[in-house]
Amino acid sequence: RRAPSAPKLPPALAVLFRGDTFSMAPTAGSEFLPDCRAPAAQRCRWRRELLPLRVARRLRCPPLVSEDQPPLLVEATCELEAEPSEVFALIGDHASLPRWIPGLRRVEVDESRALSPRGVGTRRTLRMLLGSPGVEVITAFEPPARLAYSATDESLRGLCTGHIAELSCAACGTGTRLRWTVRAQPSHSWWKRIVARLMFNLACRAGLRNLRRQFRR
Repeated sequence: RRAPSAPKLPPALAVLFRGDTFSMAPTAGSEFLPDCRAPAAQRCRWRRELLPLRVARRLRCPPLVSEDQPPLLVEATCELEAEPSEVFALIGDHASLPRWIPGLRRVEVDESRALSPRGVGTRRTLRMLLGSPGVEVITAFEPPARLAYSATDESLRGLCTGHIAELSCAACGTGTRLRWTVRAQPSHSWWKRIVARLMFNLACRAGLRNLRRQFRR
């Protein structure tokens, strides 16, 4: 009796094995198919239970957590026609976020735990046009060069955790180069990873476009 042929893989998985010496076909004496002449019930068990385990072992993913910091989700830069001090005066004014953050209705600022006005420890609650409010905490405030903040895990609703974002200003000719980075630990859900990356990417790029309009001469 002939050994059962290798089952067909979906196109998305087939690409991963293209050009590889790894074979999905069972071999006699392997842990996945001890005997190719086994009854049909045992061969069905191989297809139903053991094949997914073999694929899972082959598709081992690298660790999601970095030893130093979470993975980079978004990095966007733009050049603004203003000095770093002018740019930082706007991005560091928490109440002015609706002027350049898309979809933001208003911001409630709590400085009761801040080390300085608008500085480290400041909590800002973002009231969006749609959806529940989000809470961010300022983790670095160094005018006119650097502003960092983190969104609480509850605010991100399972899309990601360990969120860290940073806005840095550097002099560039007569203007300023603004760099916006977002880091976070992705969710284990594939669709949540896609939504998180898309959401932060759109928000950052739309925000930088609005800042260009603000400082257009």
